[in-house]
Amino acid sequence: MIWKHGMDKLNNFLQHLNSQHPSIQFTMETENDQQLAFLDVLVRKRGNKLGHTVYRKPTHTDRYLHALSNHHPSQKYGVIRTLTERARRICEPENLQMEFEHLKTTFQRNGYNKREIERSMNSRPSRSRDTEQRPFTSHAYLPYIPSVTNRIGRVTAITTD
Repeated sequence: MIWKHGMDKLNNFLQHLNSQHPSIQFTMETENDQQLAFLDVLVRKRGNKLGHTVYRKPTHTDRYLHALSNHHPSQKYGVIRTLTERARRICEPENLQMEFEHLKTTFQRNGYNKREIERSMNSRPSRSRDTEQRPFTSHAYLPYIPSVTNRIGRVTAITTD
């Protein structure tokens, strides 16, 4: 966001936001009034333009779900895909490659090999974001009750696995 009302009003606004819930706290950092950081985005002023990239707090450790942890592989690779997609959405083109290199190094330090990292970073979501192109679908999750759930499944053509 671009704030044009001065630092005093911005600090008051942040104080108001942070008073709403103790678990959700917004932060802002400035460096000679040239860059601001809110949540995941670092915004830098370059002349009369604003640049943007992923922001990490100074205390961020780059520790994510370790490759040797006892989690399903889809969860592990989901972390890589999620952070890669975040970089694609936040970074301007000239910062994207630097962010990808940071992620590759980070994931190697978290136990992933280069092949796993490359495969996960290069996989893109297969579904279209344009909801008008997709037919409407709805999901129902039922508790398994032996005689009832199977009958409901047959009637609604739901497969029960």
